[in-house]
Amino acid sequence: MNNFVLEQQERIRHQFDQFVKTVLYNEFLDYLRIIKAQAEKVTVFTELPAAQLPKLAVWDDHPSDHYHYVVQEDDIIIDDDLLADALDKLSDTNRSIILLAYCLGMSDRMISERLNLARRQVQRLRTRSREELRKRLEMKNNENESE
Repeated sequence: MNNFVLEQQERIRHQFDQFVKTVLYNEFLDYLRIIKAQAEKVTVFTELPAAQLPKLAVWDDHPSDHYHYVVQEDDIIIDDDLLADALDKLSDTNRSIILLAYCLGMSDRMISERLNLARRQVQRLRTRSREELRKRLEMKNNENESE
């Protein structure tokens, strides 16, 4: 072959090499843009605020994980083991008063009508029961901390 044809082929090869290098470089730039866009959207778990972590989990909810108390026609569910244990140690009337007052938000007057007790008696029983619960929970909390 003559020299001119060889130079033409060499020039075409260089042009093709340059074209391939340009395409690869542009692909690299596109890849970097994608990585940057993903980095702006993605958050590492350790950097998530504590308030968002429960939204990322799924918890199984079984009826056996709860404590059910029935006060007349109302079913009240308690999830806390320590609280349920302390409530179990109260008398039925005292437990009913505490559950109606603090779980259902009923006033002393409403509780007294519902349980057929005097309002003052409901107030006195609620105050005593609350104090007894507080003491039991503090004792349990102190026992757990010492272990």
